[in-house]
Amino acid sequence: MIKAKAEAFGLEFRNIDNRIFEVELPGSSNEAFGILTHGDTVPAADRWTLEDGTQVDPLEITRKNGKLYGRGTEDDKASIAAALYAMKAIKENDVPLKRTIRLMIETTEETGGEGFEYYKAHNELPAYNIVLDSGYPAVIAENGFGTIDAYFPREQANGDGPKITDITGGLATNQIPATSVATIEAANPQKLSQTLKAQGQAYAEEHGGDFEVTSKVEGDTVKLTVRGKSAHSSKPESGLNPVPRLAGLLATSDVPFQDNHYLAAVEYINDNYGLDYHGEKLGVAYKHDFMGPLLVSPTYLALDNDQLRVAVNVRAPAGERSVEELAKAIREKLVSYAEQHNPDMQVEVDIRDWMLRDPQGAWLQTLLNIFGDTTGLPADPVSSAGSTTAKLLPNAVNFGPSMPGEDYTGHTSEEFKRMDNLMLDIQMFTEMLARIGNQERLN
Repeated sequence: MIKAKAEAFGLEFRNIDNRIFEVELPGSSNEAFGILTHGDTVPAADRWTLEDGTQVDPLEITRKNGKLYGRGTEDDKASIAAALYAMKAIKENDVPLKRTIRLMIETTEETGGEGFEYYKAHNELPAYNIVLDSGYPAVIAENGFGTIDAYFPREQANGDGPKITDITGGLATNQIPATSVATIEAANPQKLSQTLKAQGQAYAEEHGGDFEVTSKVEGDTVKLTVRGKSAHSSKPESGLNPVPRLAGLLATSDVPFQDNHYLAAVEYINDNYGLDYHGEKLGVAYKHDFMGPLLVSPTYLALDNDQLRVAVNVRAPAGERSVEELAKAIREKLVSYAEQHNPDMQVEVDIRDWMLRDPQGAWLQTLLNIFGDTTGLPADPVSSAGSTTAKLLPNAVNFGPSMPGEDYTGHTSEEFKRMDNLMLDIQMFTEMLARIGNQERLN
């Protein structure tokens, strides 16, 4: 699809071993200016139900009320489309370019970035770059990205009470899900369901009343569901994470659940994270004046043959200690917890470094001017709790596509791109190519 569109637009296309797709618009010099975005996406459920009840297939584009619904519409397929149409406009209007414009489309960004690491090892990168994977006006700082993994060996249930046999979380570690479900076997499922329903309603009321707890009987099991609000894990404040809420309900319930790996996991989540997402319970909370607070969100549970994995997403701003020191502090805290509560629990903590660019530079000022002149909105550099491939590029900042003051829908169960914003993207990207492609100096 990208190759066909690029060639139809008269642009040069190159496939770098199915890892990076490169589209170029040649300039008159050997200097290149880089634009990076990605085409891969996080997983999606089979169907999405919009607020008005409309059912949509997330793997197809659904146009409704001026919005394009579908997985990847905001993160980042609309950026690819806007960049290609901007390059088309430059070429069709014979706009001269001093610098070659190189659009790089990553295929593994959501799963670790192996594709771009491969690209870096085999290709010279442009000296200045723009990434289309965050927000406007221009993002010059990004939190470090990481995961706290706790592993609980599979354990045969021990006792006579109800037994937790499954718990669902998100479909990816960087995605706060809309629902989290516990499956519980019981000798009297009807009675257990009534008990958990009553306790769930009380728990919800005690903790804000802004999420829903339901319980229903299926054969000899109870399905206990917490419905929150999905969000990108870099913006937990825009959602309601059902994973720690379900864990808190189960961990504080007076139901005598049998001991097993699932019970150990919910107690671990409740004891070390709770409903706070700033690391308060871990004792590592801090805040950067420009980049904001540390974000820590339990998101993902997965059982393989031998162990249950519980993953917690971390977004770390710059702070007094390095990300290595932060990871060490978290690891020591959780190892101590394991020694006291579950000696078989294993812990791994990996946090990548944050990014904080100098807010100076002629090319950055050009981006800010484009945004301010086009939208009439304030145009100052901003920070993001997200983590993008801008960290991997020299002199890279993010320019869009998320508009300030609007909810970011990437990774959510109602992801969409507004049509009017897409048109603004194309307009601003086109001006960006024309101006930065010919700007006398970029530093």
